[in-house]
Amino acid sequence: MRKTGGPNPDILALCAVTFVVVSAEGSCPTNMFKCATVSRCIPTNKTCDGLNDCGDLSDEQNCTCPADKFRCFSDNRCLLLKYVCDGQSDCVDGSDEFNCSCRGNQFRCNSGRCIQSTWRCDSYPDCDDDGDEVDCTPCESDKFMCRKKQKCLDRKQRCDGVADCSDSSDEATCR
Repeated sequence: MRKTGGPNPDILALCAVTFVVVSAEGSCPTNMFKCATVSRCIPTNKTCDGLNDCGDLSDEQNCTCPADKFRCFSDNRCLLLKYVCDGQSDCVDGSDEFNCSCRGNQFRCNSGRCIQSTWRCDSYPDCDDDGDEVDCTPCESDKFMCRKKQKCLDRKQRCDGVADCSDSSDEATCR
């Protein structure tokens, strides 16, 4: 443990060596993985974990994921299950967010991806196929619909100098 330099000398940095240098014979000790293009050996439990421990991604190639990990479709990386269906794409192709059970405050895209329900019908496509902007119920003919939140206002509230919509869309493009 050592103190780091910089603005806050009270912050401590912990450093742990998780690799060894390849032997002169070009081999690694038992229970170690030999990186492809660098002279480094890493613990085998660091392979296929979704992290580039070798620096050349060789520890993330040709992975068969154990049951407690998820395999990305496009690049075969293995992710810890806590990163699957967490609302953030960790796989290059987003496959860790496909076919997820959406929470109560989420909308399920046709691809299976979950987005915030408030993003549905907000005039901004968030799903890959724009499915969150399809079948949006418009306001009655005598009403104005705000771009976000699908709030309907009386037409007289449009362009009256007061922002009644949270996104001020009722005052946009007024003359």
